[in-house]
Amino acid sequence: MRLKHRIEAALVRGGLSLGSLFPWGWISAEGAALGQLAWWLGIRRGVTLANLRLALGDERSERERRRIGAACYRQFGRSYLEYFALPAFRRRRLLARIDYEGLDELAAARAAGKGVLFLAAHFGNWELLALATQARGVPVHLLVGDLANPAVDAAMNDLRRSLGFSVEHRGMGLRGVMKALRAGGGIGVQGDQEARWPGILVPFFGRESLTHPGTAFLSLKTGAPIVPSYLLREGRRFRVVYEAPLWPAGEADADAVARLTAAHTARWEAIIRRHPEHWFWLHRRWKRAPRGEDGLPRRAASPGAAA
Repeated sequence: MRLKHRIEAALVRGGLSLGSLFPWGWISAEGAALGQLAWWLGIRRGVTLANLRLALGDERSERERRRIGAACYRQFGRSYLEYFALPAFRRRRLLARIDYEGLDELAAARAAGKGVLFLAAHFGNWELLALATQARGVPVHLLVGDLANPAVDAAMNDLRRSLGFSVEHRGMGLRGVMKALRAGGGIGVQGDQEARWPGILVPFFGRESLTHPGTAFLSLKTGAPIVPSYLLREGRRFRVVYEAPLWPAGEADADAVARLTAAHTARWEAIIRRHPEHWFWLHRRWKRAPRGEDGLPRRAASPGAAA
C-alpha cells in the first residue's frame, strides 16, 4: 500500500475511534474551524470560486460568492468530522435533533410499492440524511462507488454497515439494488458529481454537464419514483426534506433516460440555488464538459426539463 494511502487510512480509522469520545457540539465546531482554515489556506479555493462564477456569476456579486465559498468550507468541515461521531450520535437519540419536511411526499412515493430511489447529493451531512431516513422505518441501501484507497473504502463501508445500511457497489451491486426495490426498500444514490463517458450531457446551471444516467435508468426499469432528498443544518438542529417524487414514464430507452436525468438534475439545481452554502463547490463539475468558443463549458441549448 502506498504511503499516502497508509496515512489516509490511519487518519480515518483514528477519527472513527475518537468520534465517540467527544460531544457532538465540540466535534461539529472543530470541523467548522478546520473548514475555515482550509479556506484561508486556499485549498481548492480557486476551483470553488471558478465554479461559483460559472453557476452564479450573473446572480451574485464577487463578495457574495466568496461568502458562499467560505460557508461551504465550514459546512463540509463540520460534516466531515460529524461523520466520525455518527455511531455515538445515533445512540444519543437521533430524532431529538431532526425535523422532517415532505413526509407526505415520501409516503406517496412508498405507496406505489416499487421502492424509492432517494436522490441525494454532496450536500450538507448526507450520511446523516440516510440515517435519519432509516429512522423513519425505511430500509436504506446505499449505492456507492469504490474509492481509490482500498483501506479507506473498507473503513467507510464498515461504518455504513455498523449504522445498519446495506452497501451496494455500482456495477457489482445491481442485483442487490433490484431486490431491495422489489421489497419496497429505499436506495440512496448521489448523482451530482461529474460523470465520465458514457455519461450524458444535460443542462446544469445553464451549462452542458456530463451526468450519470443510472438513476433515471433504474427508475424507468423498475418503476421506482425518484425522491430528491436533502438535509439542512439549522443551528443545533437539522431538517430533512423530501421533495415531490419524479415519476418514471415510458420505456428505459435513451430519450426517456435523458429526459428524466435532465429533470432530476434541474430539481437539484433549484435546491442548490436556494441553499448554495450546503453544496460541495470544491468538485470540478464541468471538467470534461464540451467547451464553447470562450473556453468555458458550453452553454446548454435549453434550460432543461422542468419537474
